[in-house]
Amino acid sequence: MFEQCCNAPEYIDFSLVHNPVPFAFGVDAEEILKKLLLYVPNVDSVQSQQIPELDNVLYEDFVFLYILDELGMNEESDVKFKKHDEDVDFDDWNFYRQMLCTNCQKIIICRYSNQTKTKNLLRCIRNSIAHGDYFIVGEYFIGFNTETKRNGDEHHKAVIKIKYKKFLDAIEKLTSLECRHQGPVKEKLFRYAFEKLGYNVVKEQNEKYDLKLEKDGKEYLMEFVLLDKAPYIHKKHIERHVKQAYKLNENQKLILTIDTSRITNEVKKYLSDIGNCVLLDISLIKEVLEGVDVLANGDNSEN
Repeated sequence: MFEQCCNAPEYIDFSLVHNPVPFAFGVDAEEILKKLLLYVPNVDSVQSQQIPELDNVLYEDFVFLYILDELGMNEESDVKFKKHDEDVDFDDWNFYRQMLCTNCQKIIICRYSNQTKTKNLLRCIRNSIAHGDYFIVGEYFIGFNTETKRNGDEHHKAVIKIKYKKFLDAIEKLTSLECRHQGPVKEKLFRYAFEKLGYNVVKEQNEKYDLKLEKDGKEYLMEFVLLDKAPYIHKKHIERHVKQAYKLNENQKLILTIDTSRITNEVKKYLSDIGNCVLLDISLIKEVLEGVDVLANGDNSEN
């Protein structure tokens, strides 16, 4: 259950009024504010790059939990999502505008259902900066979102209180702002997921495979396969990639990963006959992201 504050609160005074104007937050803080306003991915800015994984519902919970882990937050007690046609509770809104506890971080968002949790969070942070309804207090960013209807009614839509440097570090670590293309982001997600499952994950130096996983004396060589506009995976889609499996030894297994489509019985039988190749489709990827070691189950016929 969401907790408005922690068990050991330490409150400090702050004001959302920037005085003097313009207010000098310091070089480091202003640089981070600029990035959060203009350059972080998937926000409403010409300078922002779109990272597909941040908008993909398959990765939604995993990406958001990754960010919370980096921040040291707990989704159950520190985060509250409401429907977008609702408002932030009056008590919560007033509490955070009057008090700032330096021992906890909190996120309350009336979210758009067609946006992922991370997309909603990035949007709300950017909007609070763009509308000037924010302040920096020590290592904390505190920001608010308000929507004004045509009749003048104001609706409170978000409260964000986070350690802003840690947040930006988490986003940059995940999305590699200096290297924006699909591969690196996906690699980081799968590296993080399999490390949590006890695998040693390394990047192949020769880049023949995207990732190499090691566990219990076995090697799993992972390749991300791009398959556009095909809801189901057929033999013809993977034959070229599967040829690599014939070159592996008995302690190695080829892992093909396709996050856009679902496996067919035809492919399950095909891979079962080969024996040392597993295909992670949408369903199995979802299990991996939920903490299930699907590779321990053997081949696709057992999944």
